[in-house]
Amino acid sequence: MAYLHHVLTVCNFLAFLLILSPLPWHIQSWNTGTCFYMLWCALGCLIHFINAIVYDGTLEVQSAIWCEMSGRLGAATSYGIPAAVLCINRRLFIISRGGSHRTPSRRTMVIADIGIAVLIPAVLTCLISLPQGHRSDLLEDIGCLQPYYNTVPAIMIQGLPPILIGLTSGVYGVLNVRVLYSRQTELKRLLSAGNITIDFSEYYRLFCLGTIDAIFTIPLATWTMYTLMTHTPFRPWIWADVKLDYNSIWLLPRPYWESYSSVQFKVGQWFNVLCALVFFAFFGCSKEARARYRRVILWAIKPFYKPKPPPQIQFKE
Repeated sequence: MAYLHHVLTVCNFLAFLLILSPLPWHIQSWNTGTCFYMLWCALGCLIHFINAIVYDGTLEVQSAIWCEMSGRLGAATSYGIPAAVLCINRRLFIISRGGSHRTPSRRTMVIADIGIAVLIPAVLTCLISLPQGHRSDLLEDIGCLQPYYNTVPAIMIQGLPPILIGLTSGVYGVLNVRVLYSRQTELKRLLSAGNITIDFSEYYRLFCLGTIDAIFTIPLATWTMYTLMTHTPFRPWIWADVKLDYNSIWLLPRPYWESYSSVQFKVGQWFNVLCALVFFAFFGCSKEARARYRRVILWAIKPFYKPKPPPQIQFKE
């Protein structure tokens, strides 16, 4: 099954490029939730791609700092992507509530999105070090991953937050479904009034993206927490015991981790790629996106394209 490793490496690189292609016009529209979603997915794909290249067929530690940092950032994406989906569903709910007198200012909404999609994942990523027993796990062909030490703090910090974020996002998703099907005509009129930066088509695509991600986040996060709790023995959280030999990096050859890896682990390797492809399917292939791609292509080939001069008509005397 080694060929799947190379397929995953290529898919991570392609997903990194695809997920960032719609970023410029989402920044122009101040859609911070989708921007953070793209950035978190791109970060996860880039880390997996770099690690897969660096540690292809080897267990030699190239850089202990990079190993620990890439593991932390990879863990941060497990918080960041659900948090970005929460921002999307929350923004849609605020839009659907009514007119501009009930909608917070753009600055307030951006600050709230930054707090949800950046600050919360950053704080949780910093707290990961508390129940962390060693610096990193280095898996052959995969790279460095965040280690898990099965204790109560680890469950509270690593396992529970994605579930809570997903549940909150799911509540907003249910409210959005109710609004969409009970007040669809009013919602279309509100979005066509010009006071909001998105139209109904984009609203509906955001709604589908947020709903799909919220539906899959809750069972996947629950499955992940259950797998982590059951595949490793539960241990008492004693600081001296947890931090014993903390600076070590555990080296796991491919035959070893393949024999012990669960289905959840294999699905998790494709998580960022799938999230990126789902987003690109909704926003990277839209009519607006195709028009922008066309303008970029025309701009790129313009220096090399010399139009033929119009034929000159000569009159005979």
